[in-house]
Amino acid sequence: MDRDTPRPYPYPQAPPPPHPPPPPPPPYAPTPGDQINQLHEELMLIHSSVATIYENMVSLDTALEYQGRHEVIISVARQTATVTMSIIQSIYPIVSSMNYKLHVLGGIF
Repeated sequence: MDRDTPRPYPYPQAPPPPHPPPPPPPPYAPTPGDQINQLHEELMLIHSSVATIYENMVSLDTALEYQGRHEVIISVARQTATVTMSIIQSIYPIVSSMNYKLHVLGGIF
């Protein structure tokens, strides 16, 4: 055998080492599409709340129209007004959040 000819191995070769595991994925960063989807969900929540306010205001209007007839209707009107105010107070933080997110999205696009 000359020097350039590979020599046979006296023992079988060991298998190659396994491939290293893939690197972990990068941390998730919300995309503009994700932010828009979040805004859409918040808008749908506001829409639902506004629909509830409208229904409550119709109930209040009806109750006040007939206030002289029954004392119970005045109680219903007060309860309706309380629920309506609660809904309005729950909308304010959502609207503030949406204003901020729209400002951020405006800077991205």
